[in-house]
Amino acid sequence: MQQSGPESRFKPISCTATNVQPGFRRFRGVASHEQPLIKPWRCELSAFSHAYNLYFIACNEKIYVYQPTFPDQELQFENAYFLLPPVTPSNSSPPGIDPHDPHSITRLHLDYLGREEILIVACDDGDVIGYRVPEIHRVVENRNLQSPGRRGFFDDDADIGHDVRFFLHKNVGQSAWGISVHREARLIAISANTYKVTVFAYALSSPSDMDEEIGNEESHFTPFSASDDDDEDFPSPRRRDHTITLHAGANIPSVSFDNNDPSGMWLFSGDIIGHVHLWDLSKPSEPARTFCLGHCAGLKGWEGVPLICRCLNRTSVPHATWKTMFIDPRSCHPTDSLQEAFGPGVRTDHLELGDPPFLDITETEPRFSSRRSGPFPVSWDQLVSVNNVHVEDAGDVLLFSESEEESMSVDDEETDEEASEEAGEVVEEADEEADEEAEGEEEEQTDSPPVQLPQSDPQSPPIPESTPDFHDEGSGSSTPLSDVDLGGFTFDQYLQAHFLQSANSAPSHPPAPEPAPAIKTPYCYITTSASFVDRAHEARPCIIVTKEEIYLLQRPLDRTGDSDDPIPVMRNPLFPPTDNPNATGPIPQHHRQCYVKQIPELGIFIVASPAGRVGIFSLTKTTYNGRDMYGFRLDHLLPSVTEGRDGKVVIEDVWGRRLVGVAVGPVQGMLD
Repeated sequence: MQQSGPESRFKPISCTATNVQPGFRRFRGVASHEQPLIKPWRCELSAFSHAYNLYFIACNEKIYVYQPTFPDQELQFENAYFLLPPVTPSNSSPPGIDPHDPHSITRLHLDYLGREEILIVACDDGDVIGYRVPEIHRVVENRNLQSPGRRGFFDDDADIGHDVRFFLHKNVGQSAWGISVHREARLIAISANTYKVTVFAYALSSPSDMDEEIGNEESHFTPFSASDDDDEDFPSPRRRDHTITLHAGANIPSVSFDNNDPSGMWLFSGDIIGHVHLWDLSKPSEPARTFCLGHCAGLKGWEGVPLICRCLNRTSVPHATWKTMFIDPRSCHPTDSLQEAFGPGVRTDHLELGDPPFLDITETEPRFSSRRSGPFPVSWDQLVSVNNVHVEDAGDVLLFSESEEESMSVDDEETDEEASEEAGEVVEEADEEADEEAEGEEEEQTDSPPVQLPQSDPQSPPIPESTPDFHDEGSGSSTPLSDVDLGGFTFDQYLQAHFLQSANSAPSHPPAPEPAPAIKTPYCYITTSASFVDRAHEARPCIIVTKEEIYLLQRPLDRTGDSDDPIPVMRNPLFPPTDNPNATGPIPQHHRQCYVKQIPELGIFIVASPAGRVGIFSLTKTTYNGRDMYGFRLDHLLPSVTEGRDGKVVIEDVWGRRLVGVAVGPVQGMLD
């Protein structure tokens, strides 16, 4: 990694891959239809315990519990257990994105509530269930002693749900998505497709404190209402439990407490329209502040919000906010220059504030190479059968691969059988997607004019008469694109043309290219409640992660900086320019930056996409125009390898793989 000079104070975090565990090795001898099923279009489905050697992954409606081995972090199927979260009786919630499996898990979250580590899952039917991790660990250890030589979760004793009690089981009315926990203030926030955030506030004055309180089978909450008695009890002294409801205006996939504030009164929520609400829980009737940041083709000026989005990818909710998070300034690494603060791929000599005051730190200097490898489809007839799509829809479907060890199903279900990589504290759980599910089923769409396409097909090379077999079934090895004869096609044209030909049994030209993307105008619109009081002395920067961008607000709790505080923004950071831009094709349609983790102790955060890429970013602090400024830089892209004498970093995209989660945790021996 480049440094600004020999006296540089900043050193990027090291990142070393320790192991890759293919699913066929983990489930050796297990039929594909018996392997755990992973659902597509979810948020985060994996987590590491920070106190015990436990790894959790949500597969459909079950939570699987593994104990990774040291030092290779292998997940041993023979020692796996599972939990089956309870279902709310007579649940009348409207159907979510998955009517076939309404209790499927949409997010799995691990955190501390008081002094205890807890595991919370949100479900598509609106159920929210919480478990105590120490209790899960105790039950797992007892089962290991009682049942040596187990066969994994096929044994009768693999279900530990009867012995692990839940401390929370509530239904929030509709598909639940966002989860956040405030450790010290003992608050749990849940967001849902009801356009509401529900905050469960535990009593603070119980003599037995948290350890005894959440040991009960279920905590009972009293509905919050703005009566005089409640005003006297919340937010303090809080002698009893409360439920607080916050009303937003769209589906809310993300909520985040400020855990640096011991009172727990500040909460961020982000919706799929792109509105970021800052809530003061002591005044829950309306947001304290609302931030709308983005780039849209439907705007002509920056002081407003797009009422009608005209971006070419508008059906994919391109302005959705997938994560908001407060940053502890102490986590930011001091740097000696703008180049250090923003990274070697940024042209710092061209940085300048505009209207709005965005500081565009998008990488423009290629410092990566890239390649896409297989395994590729075995046969096109099989591919059509597996994807189960109509010919007229073929242009929008994403093609995936199948092998003897890795089979796909046609009902939007996936198998937990892909590679699990650990790099430092980062583990990626990759997954294979069988059928591209329409993103509009998950999120409400705004009606917009159809995209105008060219009326005539462009010239294209003839379709080759035969399709080469890219995949060696015996070895399961990957084939670089450079070794494949595409007959004059680009890779994506080749696959598209052959997919159409196989589905229709007749030659077909590749689909007409989309028109050139419209110019997107940056916008920044901030509103503030009349009851909001500035907190100029509290430096609490925050990160906002949307589908394609990352923003950093310097002082969200102080409106005096709204007009001139720089807002660093990095656009499409997971797909930076490379020195061979045609090697991997366009950005996949299912790309969205919906997996985000922060490790304050290391001063880093992680952003990942179902498209298969993971970025590791360092938080930085520098000086700009004579003032302190917080920023961030991209240090690593995964999966990647370093090659050659010059140490060139090559991004390795694998055809047909979908990322389903990123878990972070201490290595064994360093647990809390």
